Amino acid sequence: MNPITQPYVSDYLDTLARPRTGILARLEHDALEQEIPIITPEVASLMEILIQTAQCRQLLEVGTATGYSALLFCMAAGPESRVITIEREPHLIDTARRNIDEAGLSGQIKVMPGDALEVLPCLTEPVDLIFLDGAKGHYTEMLDHCLALLKPGGLLVSDNILYKGMVAADISGVKRRQRTIVRRMRAYLNTITTHPQLQTSLLPVGDGLAVSLKLENSQELSLEDVPDHQEILEEYRQFRNNPDQYKIYSSVQEMFDDLDDETEENEEPHEPK
Repeated sequence: MNPITQPYVSDYLDTLARPRTGILARLEHDALEQEIPIITPEVASLMEILIQTAQCRQLLEVGTATGYSALLFCMAAGPESRVITIEREPHLIDTARRNIDEAGLSGQIKVMPGDALEVLPCLTEPVDLIFLDGAKGHYTEMLDHCLALLKPGGLLVSDNILYKGMVAADISGVKRRQRTIVRRMRAYLNTITTHPQLQTSLLPVGDGLAVSLKLENSQELSLEDVPDHQEILEEYRQFRNNPDQYKIYSSVQEMFDDLDDETEENEEPHEPK
């Protein structure tokens, strides 16, 4: 069930969705049976329209899963397109590569193994569209790298921004182990809606979708140039540089929050969307 819209609305919209065929239909069936997270039908349809309207040819995806969305994006973008997709889970990397080979698109889609925070800085080719669908607690950390790769006039699309509706809920009603993700996602949304390089629309589609346009006349900035985000950046840097020390907090409550949340984030690739 989609927690963002009323069940009867979701059910009605599902009846109007055009059925997929071929390998995409098979991957949808596999995802349902095996509880593998893939993009929802409404997000898939919107992405096809965005890709075709903006005439995107060079695409980057963070979070491959089984390769469903990479295949969908490549088919929407056409035979001249190139898709780079990043995945950290070895079993999903193997599955995605098999599916891409089966679709005959291995010449257009490249699966890059590894943590996105380590892979993104190694990329240099400008892209027309970035689809951010990795660990939700690290979207802010990825933003500078994404903006450096995104062409002016390009689109940054961030998926799962409402995190089952919890991002919009009262934090006191959110389970302790999920509060860090919620706080970080709220900080990310505040950043992309106030960032001078971006014009952003937040949509209650799927599990929440942010569509950000990189402005043509924007200057190259980093998050350090955006007010009120130094603290969360410093928090991220401490975590990446020294994970053990990062777990030492000023209160026992915060420590347990983070320890529980680390377990939640490690399980993110397997959560149904």
